[in-house]
Amino acid sequence: MIAMQISGEDFKNLDKEVLLELKPEAEAAVQYGADLIADNARRLLGRRGTGRTYLRFFKSKRRKGRDIARAQSSVPGDPPARETGKLQAAVYSSKAKWRGWTVMAFAGIRPKKLVPIAWVLEFGGRVGRNGAVMLPPRPFMRPAEQKARALVLARMERL
Repeated sequence: MIAMQISGEDFKNLDKEVLLELKPEAEAAVQYGADLIADNARRLLGRRGTGRTYLRFFKSKRRKGRDIARAQSSVPGDPPARETGKLQAAVYSSKAKWRGWTVMAFAGIRPKKLVPIAWVLEFGGRVGRNGAVMLPPRPFMRPAEQKARALVLARMERL
């Protein structure tokens, strides 16, 4: 989960009129950042793989039994290739909220059952029975944040 926030004691020293004018702008800037990160992550997760091609078995809804499909994995270091679209659909951004003198919004993965999968894809780790296979990192949230950083900082500078 990546957090966007503006905070500081400087808000306390501002005139009430200036603070009332600044609060919605700060909230909008933080919300823009979280939304941009989530959109970038969804875009990265929607790409096709560039690695090896393999056959994937899956349950068929049209007929009983299994079907076979050709799939292509991603190269280690690239974002994970889209297979079912569940991870891409699970990327979200929260609504900006004020907590004291800090406004925050988050971009991450929901539902919680997909968080371990996303963690292993982002940072790498052991998967399979008894952790038999070491999966190299295939980051998607960190590149999304890095891609959005310049635009978000420019928007926050205008405050």
